[in-house]
Amino acid sequence: MDFIKFNFNSFKRQVSIRSGILLKTQAIRNINRKSKGRIYIRKNRKHVASRPYHSPNSMTGQLRKSIGFYYTNKALIFGGGNQKVNYAKFLELGTRQIEPRPLFHLSFFQVRLLIDKLINKTLSKSISIQVKKSTFVKYKKTTLKARRTLYLGIPNFNFTKSRGGLKH
Repeated sequence: MDFIKFNFNSFKRQVSIRSGILLKTQAIRNINRKSKGRIYIRKNRKHVASRPYHSPNSMTGQLRKSIGFYYTNKALIFGGGNQKVNYAKFLELGTRQIEPRPLFHLSFFQVRLLIDKLINKTLSKSISIQVKKSTFVKYKKTTLKARRTLYLGIPNFNFTKSRGGLKH
């Protein structure tokens, strides 16, 4: 007899795809912001390099076009770079000659609260409780609100009463 149904695969897929879209959008916003740094002339074009620890400025737009994500059953992969753009990891992490210009880490930290809200919203839609068969009738009146924190990719669900001190 099923009392509570939780469609984990649907939940995981929805959260991953929507989180990927949020991350990609924020990374493109960050790369479109111009950071003032050193001016270079390359291939008869003026390029203003970004300052260290600011998101990189785009010269050709190839880095911006390479930003993306994909979802597997186990993880959401977010990043940039391809055969044409083989320097994304050097910008992100830095080298001996250049300081880091984080784009992907910065984008994640900027949207992590939105992803948290997205997880809570999707979680509430993914759980269905069959009240007629269940003894949770009292819980229908005192709705429990899920509060989630993410530690290294492992969701930790803490339930608290929406008004008051019931903590579990």
